[in-house]
Amino acid sequence: MAAQLKPSLVGVTGESSAGLGFFVDIRDGSPSSDYILTKRSIISDDCRVTLQLPPTQFETLGSSIWGQVYARDDILDLALIEIPARGSESVEWGDLGEVAVGDAVFAIEIGESDRQPYNVVEGIVRNADAPAPHTMENAPGARFVSVDFDGATDSQGGPLVNLDGRVLGINFTIVDAEGKPTTQKTNLSLAPERLLQEIRRLNQGATIFTTTPSSPIAGRPVTFAIEKQPYQKVEVTLLDPTGQKVAWIYPEDTIKYKDGQPITSRTFAADACGKIEWMRRGFRDSPGEWTVEYTVDPDTPNARTDTLRYVLNELGSEPPERVYMWTDLNRYQGTGSDVYYSELVPAALAADIQSQLVHTADFLQERLGVRPDEIQDVYLMGNRTLFEQVERYMGIDAGFEIGFYAIPCHQCLQARPGLYIQTDAHDSENGLHLTLAHEYAHSLVDYVSNQKGEVLPTWVNEGFAVWSEYEVGLSSQRPASTYQSMFYRADLVRSAALTGDLFTLPSLESRLSWGNRAGDEVSLQYGQAYMAMRYLIETYGASSAVSMIADLGIRGTLQIVLEAATGVTYRDFERGFNEWLKDEEPTSSYYQKGREYYDAGEYEEAVNQFSIVVGINPGRAIAFRYRGRAYDKLDEQHTAIEDYDESIRLEPSNQTGFNLRGIARYNLQEYQEAVKDFDQAIRLNPSAVLYTNRGSSYYRLHQYQLAIQDFNHAITIDLSYAPAYNARASTYKKLGKFEEEQSSRAEACSLASRYC
Repeated sequence: MAAQLKPSLVGVTGESSAGLGFFVDIRDGSPSSDYILTKRSIISDDCRVTLQLPPTQFETLGSSIWGQVYARDDILDLALIEIPARGSESVEWGDLGEVAVGDAVFAIEIGESDRQPYNVVEGIVRNADAPAPHTMENAPGARFVSVDFDGATDSQGGPLVNLDGRVLGINFTIVDAEGKPTTQKTNLSLAPERLLQEIRRLNQGATIFTTTPSSPIAGRPVTFAIEKQPYQKVEVTLLDPTGQKVAWIYPEDTIKYKDGQPITSRTFAADACGKIEWMRRGFRDSPGEWTVEYTVDPDTPNARTDTLRYVLNELGSEPPERVYMWTDLNRYQGTGSDVYYSELVPAALAADIQSQLVHTADFLQERLGVRPDEIQDVYLMGNRTLFEQVERYMGIDAGFEIGFYAIPCHQCLQARPGLYIQTDAHDSENGLHLTLAHEYAHSLVDYVSNQKGEVLPTWVNEGFAVWSEYEVGLSSQRPASTYQSMFYRADLVRSAALTGDLFTLPSLESRLSWGNRAGDEVSLQYGQAYMAMRYLIETYGASSAVSMIADLGIRGTLQIVLEAATGVTYRDFERGFNEWLKDEEPTSSYYQKGREYYDAGEYEEAVNQFSIVVGINPGRAIAFRYRGRAYDKLDEQHTAIEDYDESIRLEPSNQTGFNLRGIARYNLQEYQEAVKDFDQAIRLNPSAVLYTNRGSSYYRLHQYQLAIQDFNHAITIDLSYAPAYNARASTYKKLGKFEEEQSSRAEACSLASRYC
């Protein structure tokens, strides 16, 4: 009996358990696939499982491969697993309805070794019409028998067999729930033949679309999930309530541009369950009905675009109090300060900004040791028109600025001290937080200097504000955009120092001169003020900056207070600052130096350089890939895989990351995982190299026919790719096909002498 069933038995290993399965005939399945029936509880929620297959005529041992879950049913506890067709023998069915109490039956259980044959265990039918377990009471058409076996069995998911070797059912072991010890189990068998067509196909129906939370709030992060077929390529675009495409916000909280325009679409590869997930941090997204446009297999001629809809709700609250500043502003009352916000600003954003302001005050208090007695209110305007209306109401001309700090003015008729920000001038929530920190720092300067902030040297005031915004930004969960801005300014100032184009620090003291500069000079003066403050704090400590600002409020002379805070004259401070700038490394050089070290075989140095790159810009996928390659060369494959994981997260539609991770897993002898990665890479962009890599993994798994197929695919794509011919020759040798081996070896030799 074991010999008869051996070609049909499969070992199934899920994430947390293992059991058996067996090949069955599924008439509505793909003719290019074989199907295995097992228990759904073995595979849990996995969509790919490890299978130990019986050997084919070309193999001495069974192969370990990945199987794709084709269908599953939670109530019946059944699952069908799909693999590429290999001519597997399906079981022959018997009729469980003809079984009587006392009949002899047999179970197949897993032996102590993972190799066949399995053990055959005899049993006696105890109840030919056994009640269903409580989890299956509502399963229509389900018929069970209860069996007493000779000793304990490990036959979960295996077949129940009659004397003729025909399969009557699939075995379940049920723990008795009536207060008995867990060692007392009931062995049930379910007749599945007529139920096979009822098992729900994975993602067979309409597209499944969900948001988390299920009722998303405008201005708050939303996680989206679309479920299609496994591994499908899907392009996604979002449209706002007016029907306009919106910029895509990437995971590092940045918007990217192509040809000067924001990118509005992104392509994903569905996972083994057919699921695609992404998060949108749409901090300015307005309430209303939004649309998701998605195109399956967008690169194909007959690609079709469909739409899904979701609603962004306004944050629920009491009717807000309103104030009029030549435009209506709603008031959000927070702890310690309030936020006033115009139309086009979601209420949730106002609440989140108030919370961020408290965090900013706490962070800078810890960093600098100071905090104002009272935190100023925040005013958020949704666009430039509204921002300028409020400016005119206040009697302020902020020029090109997208934010300003209004000082307390007790004599002013329309005085509203606080932090004023134009929200739509920011691409990301993190960028908005940087501006908030910047303007808060101005209020902190005003507080420390005893309300003399407006008359302080401008480079001190602005440099302190920019330094503060970067410190706060770098401490956030998404510092990528902060790094990019910070190092852009650092490089700009360093280049000016090397070419002698820096401003003198005294020329950056006057607010009038500061306001009259334009173009590139504006960027340079802000960058230079920031770098001067950074030099001051990194060289002499944060307390030196605070004491200097406090002293300026009393004495008002920078030369005196700077020397008192640092112990050096203003002239020597500037000279030291210039020398420090010239010693700074340009951030753009780190990636190029990493490539040069890698090409020269100096892999440790390459790792160091690429580590700087990803520290500056954590969103640069190619730097993670190259650092992973360097780790690979250092035989640190596990660390390399971590970098490849990150590169795939950042660029899931780039096949290079999957290919490199597959190679690393191949080198670790994780051949099943390697096949999975090469699968993804081939779906994204098939090539001779990728098919050869996957074929080599199949070879290591003793799946020689699949290996041959892949090597043939590689040769079809590139007739001159010698490694594919050589790998095919080695596989033919394993199969004992010596003429084919010699022919392939000759082709490889003619293309590359190293194979001769």
